[in-house]
Amino acid sequence: MCRPQIILDKIEQKIIDSVIQSVMCHIRYVTCYKGNLEKLDAEKKNLEDQWQKVNDEVDIYKTLGEDIKANVSNWLTEANKMIKEVEEFVNHITDPESTKCFKFVNHKIDWGAWTRRGR
Repeated sequence: MCRPQIILDKIEQKIIDSVIQSVMCHIRYVTCYKGNLEKLDAEKKNLEDQWQKVNDEVDIYKTLGEDIKANVSNWLTEANKMIKEVEEFVNHITDPESTKCFKFVNHKIDWGAWTRRGR
């Protein structure tokens, strides 16, 4: 015979498993989110460095009276545009007004302090 307590225990276990799975999914999302923002920032800095090097060389060749090839000028324009787009994106997603309903998903969370709380 099946006792009600056994049924309740099974239901409780399924609920707990579901909640744990959901929490783990959100923690992975936040971790990946933070990592992706860091990668984006590193790539933006790399692009800025490359842009500066090319732009400095273009300036040198312009002072020498050399013509700059169209593809070099186009690359400078596109790279500069991409840098600005990344800055706008990062400013938008880090703006407190943009993230009101996602307070937990904030890349400035002190993860060390957050994980130590549970200990």
